[in-house]
Amino acid sequence: MRDFTAQRHSQWLPAQPFDSYPVLAPLTTEHDRPSDRLRAGQALEHLLLVATAHGL
Repeated sequence: MRDFTAQRHSQWLPAQPFDSYPVLAPLTTEHDRPSDRLRAGQALEHLLLVATAHGL
């Protein structure tokens, strides 16, 4: 993983462990209207809350 705090130079940062098999979940909308973006954000929020509740 990378440290994006920009407080130190990245070449001096130690490597951190990361998930060997990350899971990706693409999130798309049919259109790009504000209401579509709102519903997509709500869906993402729901997904993240359920994943957290299951310890992922």
